[in-house]
Amino acid sequence: MNFSAFIFRGLQKSGRVDLGPLGVFLLDYNPARWQVSEQDFIPPNAKIIWSPSIHEQADTKSLAAIISDTHDLPFDHCEAYVDDSIKEMSKSLDQGMLEFPNLGSLTKNENGDIKFSQASTLSRALTFAPIYLSKFNDTRENEVISSLWTKILIAFVSALALLLLFLAISSWYKNEEKSVPFTTEQTAQISAVKAINTAPQLNSFTDSSTLRHATDQKIIITGTFCNPKNVSRMKNQIQSQGFEVYMEDLSNGCKRLGILLAIQDDAILALEKIKNSIEPDAWILEH
Repeated sequence: MNFSAFIFRGLQKSGRVDLGPLGVFLLDYNPARWQVSEQDFIPPNAKIIWSPSIHEQADTKSLAAIISDTHDLPFDHCEAYVDDSIKEMSKSLDQGMLEFPNLGSLTKNENGDIKFSQASTLSRALTFAPIYLSKFNDTRENEVISSLWTKILIAFVSALALLLLFLAISSWYKNEEKSVPFTTEQTAQISAVKAINTAPQLNSFTDSSTLRHATDQKIIITGTFCNPKNVSRMKNQIQSQGFEVYMEDLSNGCKRLGILLAIQDDAILALEKIKNSIEPDAWILEH
């Protein structure tokens, strides 16, 4: 199991991850905002802050719940796993350093103080993660953003009106065209061309046998679930990100879920996005 991925997911979900008596990770995220004085946008930025825990308030249940939900495992087993892992982390930290791949490292000095060093690649991943943005406190900035959204809405409505007008004119023009009858030979040729160019249709939830016979599209697997509740949750999460769901029935009664990519999509880039927004342990299914 990848502890860095669980910590990252916990920060995305609640902005806080407790490691029991060791301390707590906190997310400091500042969204992009409009700077009125400079007439320019300030890009988003994010960093992780480490804070020592108050022992009486140490809590590992939220981290255990994330692991249980991600891997469809019993909560009590996950809680025991987290407690054992934190004990091992304490031993590593006593030796000087504790590494979290892709996240950073914790070091302990001679006075027993623990310091966190963030990985250089982490800021970009946090900046583009689907984190809820806090409201701006500056009234003037709110007014500027409201004005921008108003202009965008007006532009969208105008474009939609032009599109509807174009479709109406096109429909009227086609109805005005005179119909030219085809010969029997021409009708047969048209039917043959349509039969050649008609691709097999895939359902919204595509199973593996249909997929492999119908197309060579790429698939990214996001997990295997035996609990129908977790299957439904993963489906909704995939669809909320705008992807097409891939579902495969396994021999043990469980279901393997994933994302069906378009042929032209770059699987590597898509995998990186899916790891950041849906499932850190996602992988590409090889046909």
